[in-house]
Amino acid sequence: MDRIKIVVVGVLIVLLLPILYQPPLMKFMYFSMISPVIAVAMLFLLLYDGEKRVDKKKDRKTFTIPEGLSDDEKRVVEILIKHNGIAFQKDIVKESGFSKAKVSRILDRLEYRGIIERKRSGNVNVVYLKQG
Repeated sequence: MDRIKIVVVGVLIVLLLPILYQPPLMKFMYFSMISPVIAVAMLFLLLYDGEKRVDKKKDRKTFTIPEGLSDDEKRVVEILIKHNGIAFQKDIVKESGFSKAKVSRILDRLEYRGIIERKRSGNVNVVYLKQG
């Protein structure tokens, strides 16, 4: 059950509990006041389907590894493809096992060839694989 549905059920319980401890005339008045809220909540519970499911495979962009790359450059491009064409430079360092300096040099070469683009975002570099 989604969190939203749990909250709605909790609200319904909180609204319905006072009815148990009211005299008959007050029960009728109280129930007539909260019945629209209960109706909307029940309708929501019946119709709410949860969050929209996103098909990640459908959103995936297709990238190809360009010809003429060294093994290290191919490894970096493969990491970017794995991350749907975008990754932090520090994540490339972690996944490749290369040093920071080596990754920086590889990215310099790839950027010069027009295969990737680097943008500074605060203290980190975001690396974008250009489609091609």
